[in-house]
Amino acid sequence: MDGVDLAVRCTDKPRGVPCDVCAPDSPMQRFAMEAIDAPLVTPPEGSDSNGTPSVQTAPPAFTPPASASHRMNAAVRQPAPAPAPSPAPMHPTQTVFQDSDGMYDDSISQITPSQAMILDAMERIHRPRATGSESEDPFKFASQPSVPASSRVQLPPPSSLPNDSRTFASRANRANDAAMSRLARTAKLNKYMVVLKGHCPFHFGRSARLVLEADDVDCPDAKAVSMEEYLVFKRMFDFAPYTYCFQCCLPQSKNFNGEQPACHVGLAYKKGTACPFAGFIFKAVYSMWKEEKFRKLLVRDMGEGAKLSTLDELIAWAVQEHAERGRYNNCVEAFLWFCGNIERAKPQFFA
Repeated sequence: MDGVDLAVRCTDKPRGVPCDVCAPDSPMQRFAMEAIDAPLVTPPEGSDSNGTPSVQTAPPAFTPPASASHRMNAAVRQPAPAPAPSPAPMHPTQTVFQDSDGMYDDSISQITPSQAMILDAMERIHRPRATGSESEDPFKFASQPSVPASSRVQLPPPSSLPNDSRTFASRANRANDAAMSRLARTAKLNKYMVVLKGHCPFHFGRSARLVLEADDVDCPDAKAVSMEEYLVFKRMFDFAPYTYCFQCCLPQSKNFNGEQPACHVGLAYKKGTACPFAGFIFKAVYSMWKEEKFRKLLVRDMGEGAKLSTLDELIAWAVQEHAERGRYNNCVEAFLWFCGNIERAKPQFFA
């Protein structure tokens, strides 16, 4: 495998039959040494139709070298000794076949058990890959390139593999859909708030009417609700910076995501500055919830199992947010739901 003038030696793990460097005492190496020591004779003239001699010629005499490596080097450097010019005729012996079928003949004494084992292994290596029940053959993997055992992974059937819900592309699509859904809600908020600006949130929430804003002391709809309970409801909202307006609950454009309605853009958050929509969404949702007819529809359409029968249940539900589903907090969602139902019943209400 390595020439006498070749400076590079074979250090790779053999994938088939190892060389004299990797396995100097292997059966194949011993078989090669014996083949060098006793080469087959060139078929003489007058051989049979198969090209095999009818008689066996005695191999030339040789002196066994001291080691296998010395024998190999000697064989490379010097040609094999030529047969005698005129060998004396010998008595006919058994025919020596050149093909593998003949070498498997039990009557031939020249094939040792180790040689037969090597020949058998080589035939297994070079035969076509087994299929079906033959795949359990122990030599199946021996004929393949050596692969670490840990890399042989048995994959589960396709039905048990995770669907595309865990892929990066599907997650990106869901995030993009959620962002677009929130932007669509922002457009609706802008449409509704432009019309509702300057009107009474209690009239709007209790009876779905547009009445110009009245003083809370004199407004009959404001007197119909408990302001103490309303303040408890409003104070339960604690927003992260730049997510919602603390005064009106409208979304803001955090990291320039464009979620702030156009009617709310440009509002300067300075000390003493009041939001033009301050308290409207909080008051409208609270007063709408106080009306049983609206509360039942809200629970049916948006409750998702929540009863919303008490103030604590309303607060626990209203502060929740499902951004991954493309929604704002439930207080804003309830406001959008209420406005949407009014718009379907009265198409010109927000025109």
